[in-house]
Amino acid sequence: MRQIKKGSIALFVCFIMTISFVQGATEPSVWAKPEVDSALQANIVPQVLRQDYQQNIKRYEYVLLALEIYESTFKTIEVEQEYPFYDIHNHPYEEAIVKAHAAGIVKGNGDGTFNPDGEITRQEVTSLVVNLIKSINPSIDVMPRQAQLFADQTSISAWAINYIKYCYESGIMKGVGIDVQGNPKINPQGKTTREEAIILLYRLFNNDTIMRSNLLGPVFVVDPYRSTETERVLMETKQLDRFANRFDMEVARQVKVLSQLDQYTLLEVEEDYINIEMPQEATMSLYESNGLRLYSLSYLLYDTNAEAIFKNVVTARIKDESIWPAFTEIKALIASQQSGTIRINDQYTFIGQVDEENANVYYVELREKN
Repeated sequence: MRQIKKGSIALFVCFIMTISFVQGATEPSVWAKPEVDSALQANIVPQVLRQDYQQNIKRYEYVLLALEIYESTFKTIEVEQEYPFYDIHNHPYEEAIVKAHAAGIVKGNGDGTFNPDGEITRQEVTSLVVNLIKSINPSIDVMPRQAQLFADQTSISAWAINYIKYCYESGIMKGVGIDVQGNPKINPQGKTTREEAIILLYRLFNNDTIMRSNLLGPVFVVDPYRSTETERVLMETKQLDRFANRFDMEVARQVKVLSQLDQYTLLEVEEDYINIEMPQEATMSLYESNGLRLYSLSYLLYDTNAEAIFKNVVTARIKDESIWPAFTEIKALIASQQSGTIRINDQYTFIGQVDEENANVYYVELREKN
């Protein structure tokens, strides 16, 4: 019979325990695994956070996770302040922190620092979650509505109590246990782990009232690859929400309404551009670039329906009635077969052009500067 030395057995057991320890470190805790797995399937967890789930999350890591949630709403981020914090210079994730600050997701410590490698307490993370909510949906009321008591309420800082109450009553934070009176325990001064942060933001991601109340949803647009000259094939796109965040939400709502009517067809929908086919060979396009918005209409001069639709779309954003006399002047100009420009003020300009190749087709463009 083959003999195995005691030293070999001890080494083998040690090897197995090492493997088990490593595997345990890379897996979420048993209580956290279902929601963490769902967050992974939803693809909202950055690669750097897909391990060591029991490790305390760092502030920069929270930023990476929060940006995934924010960008899932199709919002764009315009960075105006390149160096909001002096302690993130040359940090590996400096760019992400700058973006998060520009979006209103993080605000720093009030002294020009962010402490990117610092850890986050559980009460601090509720403040960060509320900041994220307000940056996603500013209309959301984040004041708690219930007089909730917590088992460890005396450990909660005064500045954090409403953040914790809101996250608790919204189902984003559920606590770490209850006392004999049934009051939840929050552990506000404890550190937030990676898996806890992932779960908090996954619950937020699944909250339709917060996340998707402002989304317009998909629309159908002509598929340029499958359509032919004789047959149009439509495809679904979610780009209208990106356009809404870049151009204007109310204008995008008007486009959504038009897209649901049979006589209007979305020819193109991009983050910065929309082209709509209308009855009587009219087309309307909307374009945004570097703060300049263009509203364009190509139509038969006396197509009053096209004019009405154009006005509805423009006034969804622009409430200044002084632009419309200029529109009347531009129409009179192109009716006499002349092209021209009417500058209303520093913000608005109308341009009118005659289509020299197609008789009775005219082009009007309103330019809006921020």
